Amino acid sequence: MASLSSDGQDCGEREIAAWTKLAAGTFVAFVEILPPRGVDASKEIAGAALCKSHGIDCINVPDGPRASARMSSQVTCQLIQREAGIEAVNHFCCRDRNILAYSPSCWAGTRLGCETSFASQAILRAWDRTSNATAVFDVDAIGLVNIVNNLNCGLDISGAPMGSQTSLLLGVGANPGALNMDEEIHRFELKVEAGADTR
Repeated sequence: MASLSSDGQDCGEREIAAWTKLAAGTFVAFVEILPPRGVDASKEIAGAALCKSHGIDCINVPDGPRASARMSSQVTCQLIQREAGIEAVNHFCCRDRNILAYSPSCWAGTRLGCETSFASQAILRAWDRTSNATAVFDVDAIGLVNIVNNLNCGLDISGAPMGSQTSLLLGVGANPGALNMDEEIHRFELKVEAGADTR
């Protein structure tokens, strides 16, 4: 299925192996690997290579997991894809960026070949003991899907044409253990309407 922008513009198709398997109804196995604390990602790359050798389809790399300072998830994805040869999913968190920071991250992902993203609301957790950071939450997961979908269609955050476009596949989540399942389903439907990939 092609992605549509907020104004109904067809944003085209993008093919990535794991998403092709999902579209065919085939089970896809993900393993989460945290970005390293610091500049040495050799352990993470080795772990990703091991996962690949055991039939794992994708590595999910979370963005600032548990509100801790780590290497960019985007850079970690690139290193894993390039050096371990397995697809990596950049798991965006809405907690840590303001609205202006999403576009540069998405542009970089397209240029670097990290074209699969997952939008996540994130919850407030205990902050890294070394940090005085505060949560941002300019947008929630639905807003992030809107932003990324428009970037895929060549529109900036204000809806103006950029002259180029990103090519990100965008996944979203739903919590099967949510206390209010009706609200969880409703929010999931809104994410799909906002442009989450449904193939």
